[in-house]
Amino acid sequence: MPGYFDNALPTEQSLDLGFSVVSQKVDLTVNFARQSISGSTEITIQPEIKDLKTIRLNCRQARILSANVEGAKAEVAYSDPYRKIKLPGRTTANQHEYLRSKIEGATKQSPDPELALEIPSRVKIKELNTDASSALARDSLKRQGSDYPAQAETPTTSHAQEPLLRYAPLRVTIEFEVTSFRDGLHFVGFSDQDSRYPHLYTRNTLGSGAVCSVFPCVDDATTRCMWEISIRCHKTLGDAFKKTSQRASAEGDVEMTGTDQKDKKPRDEYLINLSEEEKSLDLSIVCSGEMTDDILDPQDPTWRTVSFACFAPVAARHIGFAIGPFEHVDLTDFREVDEDDKLGQNAIRVDGFCLPGRSEELRNTCMPMAKAIDYFVLVYGSFPFSSYKLIFVDDLLQDVAHTASLSICSTRLLFPEDIIEPLDANTRVLVHALASQWVGVNVIPKEARDMWAITGISGFMRDTFMRKLAGNNEYRYQQKLASEQVFEQDVERYSIHQLGAQLDIDPSEYDFMALKSAAVLFILDRRLTKASGSSGVGRIITRLLLNAKTGDLQNGELSTDWFHRLCEKLGHTKLDAFFKQWVYGAGCPLFKVNQRFNKKKLVVEMNIYQTQRERKIKPDLQPSNFMREAKEQVSEVWAPEVSDPFTGPMTIRIHEADGTPYEHIVEIKDTHTKIEIPYNTKYKRLKRSKRAKERAMATNGIDLGGEAENDVLLYCLGDVLQSEDEVKDWRLVDWGKEEEDRMGQESYEWIRMDADFEWIGKIDLIMPIYMYVSQLQQDRDVVAQYESLQHVLKQNAHPLMSTILVRTLMDRRYFHGIRTLAAEGLTKCATPSLNWVGQYHLERAFQEFFCFADSPMPRANDFSDRMSYLIQKAIPVALSRIKDERGKVPMSVRRFFVDKLKFNDNSNNEFSDCYYVSTLMRCLAESLIASAAPQQTFAINPDDEDDLMQENLEDEKFQKEAINELERYRRIDEWISSYRNIYSVTALECMRKLLEHGVVKNKKVEILQYTQAGNADEVRLAAWDSLVQLKLARRPQILKYLLHSLCDDPSPYLRDQLLRVLGRALGTIALHIPEAEKPAPKPIETGGLVLEQEEPLAVQPLPQDIAGKSPPELALIALKAALADDETFKAALWHVIQAPALAISEVVSFLDIAALIYDASNGLVVHLRLPRFYTAKHIGKGKVQFKEKDRYRTVPTTGLGLEEFELVQQHNVKYNGPLSKAAKDHIKTQKQEKQRLESELAAAQELLQRQLNAQHQAQPPSAPKPVQVSTTAMSPPPLPVSTPGGSMKITLKRKQSSTAEPRASSPKRPHLVQPATNGTPSTIKVEKSPSLNLGKIHAQTPSRTVSGASAPGSAAPSRKPTASDRPGKSKIVRLKITKQKRLQRILSQAPQPGNRPQKQKPAVPAKINTSTSARPSPAPSAGGGSQARSGSNGDFFASPEVTSALSTGASVGAFRSWNGMSAVKQETDSAPMSAISPMTTNPPGASNGTAAANTIGTMSPRPSEGGEEKKPKFKLKLGKKPTA
Repeated sequence: MPGYFDNALPTEQSLDLGFSVVSQKVDLTVNFARQSISGSTEITIQPEIKDLKTIRLNCRQARILSANVEGAKAEVAYSDPYRKIKLPGRTTANQHEYLRSKIEGATKQSPDPELALEIPSRVKIKELNTDASSALARDSLKRQGSDYPAQAETPTTSHAQEPLLRYAPLRVTIEFEVTSFRDGLHFVGFSDQDSRYPHLYTRNTLGSGAVCSVFPCVDDATTRCMWEISIRCHKTLGDAFKKTSQRASAEGDVEMTGTDQKDKKPRDEYLINLSEEEKSLDLSIVCSGEMTDDILDPQDPTWRTVSFACFAPVAARHIGFAIGPFEHVDLTDFREVDEDDKLGQNAIRVDGFCLPGRSEELRNTCMPMAKAIDYFVLVYGSFPFSSYKLIFVDDLLQDVAHTASLSICSTRLLFPEDIIEPLDANTRVLVHALASQWVGVNVIPKEARDMWAITGISGFMRDTFMRKLAGNNEYRYQQKLASEQVFEQDVERYSIHQLGAQLDIDPSEYDFMALKSAAVLFILDRRLTKASGSSGVGRIITRLLLNAKTGDLQNGELSTDWFHRLCEKLGHTKLDAFFKQWVYGAGCPLFKVNQRFNKKKLVVEMNIYQTQRERKIKPDLQPSNFMREAKEQVSEVWAPEVSDPFTGPMTIRIHEADGTPYEHIVEIKDTHTKIEIPYNTKYKRLKRSKRAKERAMATNGIDLGGEAENDVLLYCLGDVLQSEDEVKDWRLVDWGKEEEDRMGQESYEWIRMDADFEWIGKIDLIMPIYMYVSQLQQDRDVVAQYESLQHVLKQNAHPLMSTILVRTLMDRRYFHGIRTLAAEGLTKCATPSLNWVGQYHLERAFQEFFCFADSPMPRANDFSDRMSYLIQKAIPVALSRIKDERGKVPMSVRRFFVDKLKFNDNSNNEFSDCYYVSTLMRCLAESLIASAAPQQTFAINPDDEDDLMQENLEDEKFQKEAINELERYRRIDEWISSYRNIYSVTALECMRKLLEHGVVKNKKVEILQYTQAGNADEVRLAAWDSLVQLKLARRPQILKYLLHSLCDDPSPYLRDQLLRVLGRALGTIALHIPEAEKPAPKPIETGGLVLEQEEPLAVQPLPQDIAGKSPPELALIALKAALADDETFKAALWHVIQAPALAISEVVSFLDIAALIYDASNGLVVHLRLPRFYTAKHIGKGKVQFKEKDRYRTVPTTGLGLEEFELVQQHNVKYNGPLSKAAKDHIKTQKQEKQRLESELAAAQELLQRQLNAQHQAQPPSAPKPVQVSTTAMSPPPLPVSTPGGSMKITLKRKQSSTAEPRASSPKRPHLVQPATNGTPSTIKVEKSPSLNLGKIHAQTPSRTVSGASAPGSAAPSRKPTASDRPGKSKIVRLKITKQKRLQRILSQAPQPGNRPQKQKPAVPAKINTSTSARPSPAPSAGGGSQARSGSNGDFFASPEVTSALSTGASVGAFRSWNGMSAVKQETDSAPMSAISPMTTNPPGASNGTAAANTIGTMSPRPSEGGEEKKPKFKLKLGKKPTA
């Protein structure tokens, strides 16, 4: 349904090659010594068009030796993308876009073919009839002499396409060799520095590019065919690495005698160091498909050839193999006998392969696999292949690579029998790998956007088996945790339908898609099961696999629309809204629910609100998610809007007073849903205290008699520690009388929202706390217990809360997840106000479970009970979070951790305690960090000061003891390695935290040493992560070292993890706050510790135009400012991009980083060799000898021609060499033409000036012509200044009013000189008023525009504000009163507001008495002047903008007139208030006769817009100015 969201992604379609692949046969010869392969491939293609001329295939990093089509030699065109990565010349990281464009075709989901074979002219494509084509197609799909002929027609064959076969197939044969691998194959242990067992394997990924790097094929996701693979290699490990000379000697050559054979070293015989046992190890070949042959070479018995056949059509990316000295383990031995009898022929053989010495770990890890495959066969149908194999190899990039009938797994998944921790997680990974054989290899996505259905179905299959294996409580608990993770992560994220095309952004995108898609199918299963009563999604998966087997699902390609229709067909319900919200949409609902019991109606009234739009939009940007957020920002593919509302059914379960749950299904259709649920029972609520009393009496053997006959007894959990002695000893409390009375008035026990788990989201139900406690103790559903415990933990700390939590912790009937959550909640009750009751309960619980009676001494570890083991780890974690009023961890808690580490006894335990010790180490480090923080205390008396000093001395002593204990376990791991070096990894993490908080010093160099090659991968990664979190990655040299370590390491897994570390390092740089902005630290005594000063990268000031940008955009700006000019990082990054060991996918990741930092540049610096001077010497016989001199020719001998000179000028290139005569003449002509034009222009300007002067002198001074000005544009009066001499002082003030009204036009308006037509501003002429003589006011800037701010076409700058221009300041004006009565009458007139006229009308000029001549204004220009600004209609004085402007003193003087809303906005936006004044005056000392006199005219009044509004008033005060 592409219409469900507008932001649809373009989907790359499969390439139209003009043919389809029917089958492919591959013959490979693997040379261990040279780390190379050679061989041939035979591809049978089916032409789809008559005029097929070219056969295009995918092939990388290979050398094509020959190519034939039907036996005829074909012309080969081959373009290897790996040869394009190395750019010629001197390039930098700015050429990232140029390099990306060169390899763009290889990075697509369906990559462009690199190998093109021209079909020879003598090879003709024959057209066939329908019957012949069908028979030919069936024959081509079957392997001759196969033992499994029936399987060729079973799964996803192309029978549906048989009628379309019109042309005869063609056989293409290609011989090739690959001598250097960057992708496709990975070699482990092939050097002296690598002491692991040598082996190799294919690097299969979800995308393309891996298999085509091994042999030519069509590497497309939907191109599937049958395969035959033959692999030839040496028989033993010694044969593979024996030198050629020694091998020739063994074949019968003459052997030299007389030498002492004992003196020869094995290193001379073999290319790598091998022991005698290692030399004799047989090399095993494990490949996709069924093994058909295993023969020795008759001519050389040191070589063997193993053949495999895959009869089910699969894509090329699902073909994989591995070669090495693997040990074989038959995992079907774990299958019970009755299971074999039940399955019969459907029983699938399961084989495991691992490196020598790890077979026991393989048996322990893969023990459930036989049971899992039997379960899937019974529930979902037959296995699509004849057998299933798992092989464990080193350095695998991901945990599992999925290939046909073979799962290539990482050795990181293996764990011995004595390790408990990775049991659940690793089992889930392996079971998911098995489920992917059904959906993922056999059934594939039709498009990239359909990938969610594949990962979701395989995840759903995994979860259903884990329910059978681990139980329903574990299953529902894991689903609840997954639902919470989806809710927390799904904030402005892509929909799962979008994510399929965006998986290359970041690895976390696939993790999120797999998490949410499985959760979505889980809630779909719940809804379908309830709605139709069917088996839900399980039945849909069975039908899907059946259709893929019979061919109804064409080519096994699953699309979202097809899956949607199948769900509706089998579920008998419409699912349009469900798919729109959960598949095509994004986000999760957030419900807030309140409830109330209506006694009159006997109903429960509920209001359900959806408030997901009020949720915080985006989580904080962190270094851990910086790269994903940045790439999503750059990709410009946005997440869809969150559905509002989410719709669907919700089950509400009310546990009424008789203990009976009544379920009610409510349909959610809107953001607010109001419902009334009827009440059924009439029993009173059973009080919790009465039940406790009855249990206590029953325990003591007291007969209850008929006292409680009318009460209904309910079974509940958490009823431990009920006796009086236990209550007193454990410091427990019970409900008070007030709570009991309130509980007795309730009509039901509790209400459960979404009881059937049909929603992914969060529900906040407002309900009394005692109802949640009842739900915790009486509801047996683990999800209900988890939700109720979460609500209890949200309450304020109380002794009753601690009592409830400790009883939950001590009750072994609770699920382990509930008990561990209760232990974490007890931390909240460990406060001084509660007398540290939470700490007491935690310590008492640990003592009760794991210590000797009445002693803090721990007993010997016994991890046989897994739940007890998890509780033993959870209690110390909860204790480490306890803080006193000063923020310190109490000394008793710190001593608890040290004692448990010191006295830890694991001698009689059959399980390892490495993870338990690791937990104690982390808790001890956390307590040291909190307790070592400097505290500011003020001693009131000397005794307190002595106590403080004594406490500090004890802290320092304990701190040294604790750090020594951490160091002891770190050194233990160096001598006796723990599982995956967990001690060293934890010690590095603790050291990093202690360094961050200044507890220890001078440890950064030690951490840096762990990053060196030779250490375990987990240790190196932990060290690098510590350096990044310590902000050391900001140093350019550390970044360079990180890049070179990433580039030089041969392990794909370590390179991928270091790339993620680099992303976090860039995040710390991008999110770094400059040091200048950080507050200065307080001078606090740190106990003698000296914190090292870092040398971070210089943070450049950010640009000012960052308003309105999102956090990722701001972070990218900061990252670019910090690293754009760092030449060290730039050179190191470009060195990594062009390194010869990285695959194309890795190169693209680094190109993405370069694109975030550097601007793209397509130009290259070209370096040309300068010519030298030569000497010629005649040596006779017509021969001349030329020799180069040391001098270089830096000046051309021939001048630059005219045509070349014009090109130089056209491209703005600098040239200072000699020129030809034609070029010099051209330059001379250009200069002459320029001078002529300049002289003509000057003459025209001089003539125009003379005409203007003549016109000005011809006008009589006493009778000026009427001036036509715009009635809507008016220049404000000049700012008056005080001048020396005696005069009257006039102070003009505007009386402010809360309700500003539009005022009438000023009785006098100035006559303005319009700007010239050429756009240059002209001088404003202001005429005198007959009432006021302003002859002593001068204009400081005669070239001002009319508005003084931003008139169109005006380029005159505004003057700088002066002290006299401050808003609200009174102005002193020297006035010469001539007509005082006329002035008073004008000022006493009421203002007459009115609308601005729509059409411009000529104004009647006023009579002017002036001593200076005046001239009429020129016509206003089209691009400027007042006419261009007279378009605003209506009076704007009542607007808030103008009111605020008036209140701040923007209008200075009583005769200021405004120019319309647009002008006001332009003035206030473009300049400060003091700069908005239209005119400025000379300083007081200026001469009276130097400035032109300004004049003021009249303005016609505007019609009234509303008489009810008041107008701004002005007040005129007259008084004498005091004499100096």
